[in-house]
Amino acid sequence: MKILLFSFLFEPELGGGAAVVVNQLAGALVAHSYDVVVVTTWEGKKIKTEYLDGIKLIRIPAYNLYWVVEKDQQPTLKKILWQLFDVWNPLIYRVVRQILLDEAPDIVHSHKLRGLSPSIWSAAKAAGVKKIVHTCHDYELLSPEGLFMGWAGRLAERQHFLMRPYQILRRYLSGMVDIVTAPSQFLLSYHERMRYFPNAEKKIIPNSHGFSLAYLVNQVPKKASKQFRLLYLGRLDKAKGVELLCEAFLRYVDEGGENGLLSIAGWGPLKKSLHEKYATQEKIHFLGAVSGGQKSALLRKNNFLVLPSVVKESFGLVLVEAFAHGTPVIASRIGAFPEVVVESKTGFWAQAGSIDSLKTAFERVSKLSSAILAEISANTLDEAKLYTIEENVSAYMALYEEAEQ
Repeated sequence: MKILLFSFLFEPELGGGAAVVVNQLAGALVAHSYDVVVVTTWEGKKIKTEYLDGIKLIRIPAYNLYWVVEKDQQPTLKKILWQLFDVWNPLIYRVVRQILLDEAPDIVHSHKLRGLSPSIWSAAKAAGVKKIVHTCHDYELLSPEGLFMGWAGRLAERQHFLMRPYQILRRYLSGMVDIVTAPSQFLLSYHERMRYFPNAEKKIIPNSHGFSLAYLVNQVPKKASKQFRLLYLGRLDKAKGVELLCEAFLRYVDEGGENGLLSIAGWGPLKKSLHEKYATQEKIHFLGAVSGGQKSALLRKNNFLVLPSVVKESFGLVLVEAFAHGTPVIASRIGAFPEVVVESKTGFWAQAGSIDSLKTAFERVSKLSSAILAEISANTLDEAKLYTIEENVSAYMALYEEAEQ
């Protein structure tokens, strides 16, 4: 069976959680003898085809005002014009339609559409593709921001009249999708309430941390350490609550938590301001973007992962990545996070947007006994078995086989 995957970006260090999911899925499908083609965007001016570990990778230029990776450096007016063109990109349609005619896949499976636009669904229909599958990773079909953050995101969440043309057109185009999946019930239900994907079969397929069951069974629970080590791992963005995290942590340190250490790994628009504000703080370390073995080492080394998001998250891939390393979490009780984290079993809650609530959570977990910490760490390793790469790929393969019938 030939599967053609669409993703706005393919490299995990550029595309975050959605790119991680596509990267893992493509590799695992090849290992199961599927014929896999990935279409993604890149900064070049011409279409480029390459082969990576059995995956045919077709990179198409950014047929818009800029490449999606360059968004943060653009002025507001240029971003608005880019978004208008990305509602349904005719240049993408033309190029993608030809790719689909040439490749003749059995199934098209789209992921994040930013920079590709829903015109790829129209192209798939025009090329006679049998089935279109789409995986929702966030709210990009409802909000130009992907999340309900910033002025555009807040207008989109309220379904403001300025956002209605964007939402109405994308809702209409979603009618072309035959099967829609989401990593959480929260995200899938949100799209259902907004009347997206009216003709699609709907399934929940949680994202995978990327590790196998064989890897997990060889992991051992964490032991308590003298230093209370916290880790933030993700995009340096207001939506992720990283500024609140820094303030809450400093309050914790000032009020008796001298043994605390906060490591912040990631990149994003707040990188410069965070560095400037906290550069002199000995208890806060900025590590930059990490991946692979470096990320795993950090998750093993630290006592807790902290994810203080202030927006309705759709899943939280880094949560299950932490579980796979026996690392409990402290997270905002918001969005889909309650579907992943169980209070006092695999992690602890903080109120979204509250510095005091985060500080209280730090105080609470820093006083837990070694025995309780070891038990919680063991719980996370057990929970991680629900999110293995085998579970994820088996679910998608079953979906593809069913779609072919």
